[in-house]
Amino acid sequence: MDPIDGEIRRALAVDPSPEFLARVRTHIASEPVPGRRFPWMVVAPAVFAMALLAIVLIVRRPSAPAPALLTARFPVGAVGTMPAVESVYARHARDAGTRFEELAAPKAEGRRREPEVLIAADEAKALRQLILGVREGRIDLARVLEATPITAAEPAPLDNIAIPPITITPLAGEQGVRQ
Repeated sequence: MDPIDGEIRRALAVDPSPEFLARVRTHIASEPVPGRRFPWMVVAPAVFAMALLAIVLIVRRPSAPAPALLTARFPVGAVGTMPAVESVYARHARDAGTRFEELAAPKAEGRRREPEVLIAADEAKALRQLILGVREGRIDLARVLEATPITAAEPAPLDNIAIPPITITPLAGEQGVRQ
């Protein structure tokens, strides 16, 4: 054992004075009895459990149902609004005894979320009229297929650009002196 440790142990091995012991005992005896801690020991865990339950309920709440997707994995045709007037093709098909059935909206469950495709009503109408015109033979696309493709113009030759070197003159005299 170190000589310093031995000296510290000898200094601490002294009994306290009897007056000091009497004052400490009097002070301890005069202290009030601690109050009951029972309500806090019950209330704190109950509050914690309620907060935990609220968090679990919020996290497990089902999200709002996803809207039905406008696009399907099978061909549907053009997406957009239907024309208000019945087309000639639809009248011909109805007169021929063809039966049209509405397609069921695809279920959103288990499907990949795809962005909604928006087509302007006038563009959808023009596309339907083009397709109907080709089907009925009013529009001939052979000329479009035979047309010469558009070629890009030759690019203009590049001229060398002269860029003078940048020179920085050093500061002279009083310029740049901190004030």
